[in-house]
Amino acid sequence: MTTTTKNKNTSLVFTRDISPRPANWLLQPLVLQGGLHLWYGDTRGSHAGIDLAFALTNGLRFHDLDVAKANVVYVTANDVADRVEHWKNTYDAHDTPWIVDLQITNEEQMQELTEFVKANNVELVMFDHLATRSNDVNLNSPADIDAKINPPLLKLIEDTAVILLHQTQQGAQTHKLRPLMDAADMTVGVSRRSVDRGSDIVTLSFMKSFRSQMAQALTYGNDTLSRRA
Repeated sequence: MTTTTKNKNTSLVFTRDISPRPANWLLQPLVLQGGLHLWYGDTRGSHAGIDLAFALTNGLRFHDLDVAKANVVYVTANDVADRVEHWKNTYDAHDTPWIVDLQITNEEQMQELTEFVKANNVELVMFDHLATRSNDVNLNSPADIDAKINPPLLKLIEDTAVILLHQTQQGAQTHKLRPLMDAADMTVGVSRRSVDRGSDIVTLSFMKSFRSQMAQALTYGNDTLSRRA
């Protein structure tokens, strides 16, 4: 629909007239190609994140989902050597994601990362965890997120999917995450509960977002994936 206002042509598009784009998946139904994802939870979020990074790097199953092999960059300041050895020994996995340490707010480092992503056909970049990878950013402030977090990440997702792992205290209220959730195409809550004989169940609770047309094509509502750890 086109209207004329003050001698200026303005095109108005109504949401009812928009045909959703098909969703392109890196890992259905958790990771969109070129999507910005927020995974939040306690320290189990980091465990789930590195598990996904290794599953994709080696083409192994993740939470009973078939996984196609992909190039992954894992951004962290944490010492993940023990977790790496656990993965290699448990799953007989030999390939390791690229592991780097950088700041989202460092323009030079993010430019180097963007160039590396393009040169090496990287399909996923994972930041673990967000608070330590974004110094001097108030993660409760939409203005701070829009000014300091979104611009470099929106540039990065032109070429790859991005997952932000955000640690929260157990039982934290999700409304406090609203600025981050609003910025993401998809949000995943990671939780872990003990069951019989010391075994655990890891649950990924995921929800669609309507921030972008990319996410409008998701046909499921809120749902969960669980597995015994």
